[in-house]
Amino acid sequence: MGGSSPRISRTTLPTVARRDKDRRRGRRRPAAPWAALILVVGVNCALYSLLQSKKDAARLDASLDATVAWRERALAAEETVAALAERLGAPPPPPPPPPRPRPPPIAHQPVHKEEPVSDTLPPFYGTGVKMVGLDTCDVYQKQQKPHMRRWAPAGMFNTGTNTLLDLMHMNCQFPDRTGRHGFWQVPWGKHNPLSWRGAHWAPQFQGERRFRPDPLSILPVVVVKDPTTWMKSMCRNQYECRFRHRPSHRSAACPSPVKQTQTTMRYQPTKPSFYDSLPHFWRAWNGEYLNSTAPRLLIRFEDLLWNSEETIRKVCTCVGGRPLRRFSQAHGVSKDARLGHVGPVNDRAKALRLYGSEAERFRHYTREDLAYVREVAGASPLFRALGYDFDIDDALRVGASRRRLQFGGNLSRF
Repeated sequence: MGGSSPRISRTTLPTVARRDKDRRRGRRRPAAPWAALILVVGVNCALYSLLQSKKDAARLDASLDATVAWRERALAAEETVAALAERLGAPPPPPPPPPRPRPPPIAHQPVHKEEPVSDTLPPFYGTGVKMVGLDTCDVYQKQQKPHMRRWAPAGMFNTGTNTLLDLMHMNCQFPDRTGRHGFWQVPWGKHNPLSWRGAHWAPQFQGERRFRPDPLSILPVVVVKDPTTWMKSMCRNQYECRFRHRPSHRSAACPSPVKQTQTTMRYQPTKPSFYDSLPHFWRAWNGEYLNSTAPRLLIRFEDLLWNSEETIRKVCTCVGGRPLRRFSQAHGVSKDARLGHVGPVNDRAKALRLYGSEAERFRHYTREDLAYVREVAGASPLFRALGYDFDIDDALRVGASRRRLQFGGNLSRF
């Protein structure tokens, strides 16, 4: 016979058969008791949390008891001192003085009521919204893709750049709704001259170079203010601008005499700039944006006050946004002390009364002052393009009137 087959004991046959049967059914050995382990850990964590909460409650009760005990000891000490003083014959403390009676109202005293605030642009600023640079909006939108269109406010001190920022945030929306289409200032600094673009970076842009935006990709929206009211705002808060050289420059007559307001402007502590006067400063600073060949938009501060909706709609469309159907007005104070703004500020209602008064516009200016303003600031095309021109004789007559504004608070900047 050939080779014999291997012998298999009877004890191994059932084991092999059972193993093959289990393999065919896909049966596995029972897993480790993870559920029991997780249950034990969970119970321990719950007990630990309960004990910690009881400890915190006990600590709080002890602190409260200590506070009550301290108060009781303080009251007891006061009673002991009072009893000792009485025993030694010290005079008792004098009783508190009675409250002063309120004076009776005077029947014949006149009551000054606030004049109603007008939402209509004053006639001495012309009619309608006035802007410079609307023709560059299409050029900017063609240069930048929709997701790269960004804007930022710029302007001299006390011109309303924060008001522009608030109104745009509340009323302008971009298609992607990322909130990345607006900066609170241009990369070179909103109060710095345009000639600093690309050569200086504001603090928020002083990180790594690869994260800095292209300055030419951001459309500057420049706020320009009437030089006659802007100079008075600078008198109330001059920031880093120094021009007060006469005693009258520190009085209500500021900035008269205007011709003697030689100005030193420190955009940076080590980079002073010098101007012959405040009107020269106004003309030179705004002139850089006016004469720029890159896309930019110059708007009036006065339009932000009286023509807010139409102004914001045009600015929003220019930068590639979509104006919201329902317009929201900024009635509160837009300047924040945390950003370096000091001194009193006005809300919109007080600003409308202040800048809507032609008498306040020309008050304290002399004929020489007004002639100098027209000669220096009037040399800029912006002076007439934005409706800031005036007749000297009419201005003197209006400014000499004795009418005063009837509203509370100081005549401060907006």
